[in-house]
Amino acid sequence: MANDLTKVTREIWAQALEEQREVDIPSVVRTVMDTYPDLVAQESERLICQALRRELNELARKETEDGCQLELFGFPSVIAVPQEGDGYHYMQTTKARWEELLSGKQVREDNVRRALLKLDTYRNALDHVRPVMESTQLTFAEAYRKPLPE
Repeated sequence: MANDLTKVTREIWAQALEEQREVDIPSVVRTVMDTYPDLVAQESERLICQALRRELNELARKETEDGCQLELFGFPSVIAVPQEGDGYHYMQTTKARWEELLSGKQVREDNVRRALLKLDTYRNALDHVRPVMESTQLTFAEAYRKPLPE
């Protein structure tokens, strides 16, 4: 479903094509921005929030990895703790209480379980193509088109 800004942009584009012999994109952009500044501001805010979330997720991921360890006992400098409902909140490990340290451990265990499932799926896929690909120079695409031996 198109958002309001997409809808009005399409309408202005169609109108410009109908009314003008030649239409250039920068003029349509300017018309949309001048005509619907509130919609443009809303979309700008949405896109900025989306970019900030991506950046913060990356920062949180990096800081909760093993490569960012405290000097004491091997804890990461930041831990992820599940929130009620969905998602996580993050805290410096030095500020965590016992229950939060245990929750951080559970998050890591869940991540390991998911990673092991993905690894098992990958291993099964390897077993499936091994009869066709092993000891050959076939690419996966070539092997995929080739019938498996009986």
